[in-house]
Amino acid sequence: MDNKKIAILSIVAFVVSLIVFGTTLYLVFFRTPVANGEGSPSKPRATYRHDIGEFSTNIGSSGRYFKGNIVVESGNKKTPAELEKNIEPVRDAVIQILMGQDLKQMMTPSGMQVIRDSITKSLTEILGINDITNIYFTDYIIQ
Repeated sequence: MDNKKIAILSIVAFVVSLIVFGTTLYLVFFRTPVANGEGSPSKPRATYRHDIGEFSTNIGSSGRYFKGNIVVESGNKKTPAELEKNIEPVRDAVIQILMGQDLKQMMTPSGMQVIRDSITKSLTEILGINDITNIYFTDYIIQ
């Protein structure tokens, strides 16, 4: 190869390297993340939490005992007020769910998730809403 071809290939390789480096730099440092795939950056969603209280109940017929505190998180600011208005049926439903659990399963993370899902489903039915985003156990003791 003569010197002219080598110089042209070197320049082309240099330009391609600059383009790849610039693109990588842009994607890593300057691009805002897209959460929902629609091209808009994600905004933190406001959540509202309501402590529905401390619960203590027997666990089925096992002779064991559950004691814990439960907090409900929602994406609607009206949900805490609805929970408070309906606190008796809410607490009753939670107690029934806890009493109906299998002791061994309650002591596993997947068992806790089953309880969360059951509470969410029950509260959705009681309150007639579908905006409960999470159930938190702030205390969880089994004796």
